[in-house]
Amino acid sequence: MDLKNGTVTIDQLAKDPRAVALLNQYDPSLIHHPMAPVVRGWTVNQAVSFARKQGAREEDIRAVLSQLEAL
Repeated sequence: MDLKNGTVTIDQLAKDPRAVALLNQYDPSLIHHPMAPVVRGWTVNQAVSFARKQGAREEDIRAVLSQLEAL
């Protein structure tokens, strides 16, 4: 999957069943979280920045991005 240098939106990811399945492996609530409508317009870069601020481990972030790119 082409993440377009992190500019692809969460909404675009949510439309790809492969990406949804991958994200669900890490946290099944991500796509269907009550705040999901708010972040659907975010880019991957914005979501990564937010995840870092929330304490996500860098190796987990890199793993998810790598796996998304491999789709």
